[in-house]
Amino acid sequence: MTTKEVKFGAQSFDSLNQYILIKDLGRGSHSKVKLAMNQQDNQLYAVKWTDSRVNSWKAVRKEIAVLKKLHHPNIRTLHEVIDDEFKKELILVLEYCQTGPIFTRFSTVAVDEKVLLGYARDIVLGLDYLHSLHIAHMDLKPENMLLCTDGEVKLADFGVSFIHDLVSSDGVEKRLVGTPAFLAPEVLSEDGYDPFKADIWSLGVCFYNMAMGKLPFPGKTVYQIVAKARANELVFDEDAPLSENFKDLLRNMMCVDPAKRLDIAGVMQHLWITRDGEEPLARPLTELPHAIVELTEEEIASAIRTDPLAA
Repeated sequence: MTTKEVKFGAQSFDSLNQYILIKDLGRGSHSKVKLAMNQQDNQLYAVKWTDSRVNSWKAVRKEIAVLKKLHHPNIRTLHEVIDDEFKKELILVLEYCQTGPIFTRFSTVAVDEKVLLGYARDIVLGLDYLHSLHIAHMDLKPENMLLCTDGEVKLADFGVSFIHDLVSSDGVEKRLVGTPAFLAPEVLSEDGYDPFKADIWSLGVCFYNMAMGKLPFPGKTVYQIVAKARANELVFDEDAPLSENFKDLLRNMMCVDPAKRLDIAGVMQHLWITRDGEEPLARPLTELPHAIVELTEEEIASAIRTDPLAA
């Protein structure tokens, strides 16, 4: 990491360009995240370092240019991306969601159904926005659903997202990406799969995980998990205080046949999400005329800037 030291009174902090790095927020096997303050606007941001060694820089620039143009209250904003050429890292400057993930797959204490419904209404609005732009998330899990101090939930981490018009002309995905416990059964198909329907399965697993405090089809490998999903019906604990509407939604989101599975519009209009029809959400964007994200050559070229400190 290319940084320089700055001092505030008796305390010293590392800085990256205009960002003062305050503390660690988390670390993974391939990335790390720090809380940072931008000296230009005095706002807090999450700065994420990830490996930049990729096969096609042109494709990456296009994908990042698209993601930087996403603006929705339930989508975490990507503000800028810096290429640290010396350390071979991409540095993502992201909106800071103070409370963090709403849940983790390792949690065993279930989320109250009423609380979960509030989260779910935000999440489906964000996913509808993505799908309306022909973008599938591809790694939906509770850790990628972040809670802000105002109570709003935002979808995050689009590192493996599928952007239809940049990736494929037929809408078929063939990559095996995402987190095994949340992958749809059809992802193992040699013929490929519909990434948007796969998102719905993954979201169903998220809802089940949070409501039950466990995963629906546990296994050590994606092959074990998929085999269990194909061979077994969705089971709820008899003592779990869950409404029939909620169970019905999950059964329709986690239908093994993707052709029979709900799409995002169907999820948004379900009785559980709409509180028995009394509080419907706005009409799904996926049902309205919409255009894909348009990019200029200048936006693509400037999607990633070189870190001057790394030169």
